[in-house]
Amino acid sequence: VREINVMIDKLPAYEDAWTADRFDELMAEARFIRAYFYFAMAKRYGGVPIVDKVQDPTAPMEELQVTRATEYDTWKFIYEDLKFAMDNGASDKSEVYRGNRYSAAALMAKAMLWAGCVAKYNQYTGITGPATDAGLMGMDPADAKEFFQYAYDACKFLHDAGFKLHTGADKEKAYTEIFIEDLAGEEDIFVKTFGTPNTVVPWNSSLYSSYDDMVLPKGTGMAQSVGAAIHATWDLVSLYETPAVVDADGYPVRFDSYDDFWNTDEMEPRCRANFF
Repeated sequence: VREINVMIDKLPAYEDAWTADRFDELMAEARFIRAYFYFAMAKRYGGVPIVDKVQDPTAPMEELQVTRATEYDTWKFIYEDLKFAMDNGASDKSEVYRGNRYSAAALMAKAMLWAGCVAKYNQYTGITGPATDAGLMGMDPADAKEFFQYAYDACKFLHDAGFKLHTGADKEKAYTEIFIEDLAGEEDIFVKTFGTPNTVVPWNSSLYSSYDDMVLPKGTGMAQSVGAAIHATWDLVSLYETPAVVDADGYPVRFDSYDDFWNTDEMEPRCRANFF
């Protein structure tokens, strides 16, 4: 948060280095990131200290020890940052690896739905004490409508921009395409980039995944390197529709090959897409 506040504070001194639109986009991205961090705190702690200026580490201790804001004010702070990001962020739908106006709207919908639920349902948790009395935890149920409206408006913003769930006649193919195809402008809004140690990824993010190698069920041409230590367990796989593994008399059904189990219409497409 401090690093973002430094950027917000210092960037205007170099505004002439960019076009007006690009400068606004950078400031919007900063506000998006700050809201992202505050959402992570608010959903865990309720009201937290709102630090929106660069603090001087040599200042008196009482200035550095910022008092917790109410939970309502914390969520409103998140709203204001995201609203700025929605209004001023980059509009390039293909830029899904950075905070733009669409990722801000998506986060707005999620965060404000969270806030609305806190306001509406916190009264049923039975939590009491000085923090709730001071409004540091929980909100007035009457505040729920305000936050739900923010969430709805953000969803409509994305809908009007053309975003929708990716689908198709082949449900299994459509499901897997969500993870491996470029769906920017359709379903992809904010994406983490993964690579391998031998792959150059944007900004050297060093985000690597070995799910295929370590988690998928062992089979021909599938995971081989670490045995079955963390492979999907049968009780998880069997939550989906799969071919019968026992017959009517309770005896095991024998398959001639791995493929005979999963390469069949009897297996639910989501199961095949996830595990095979």
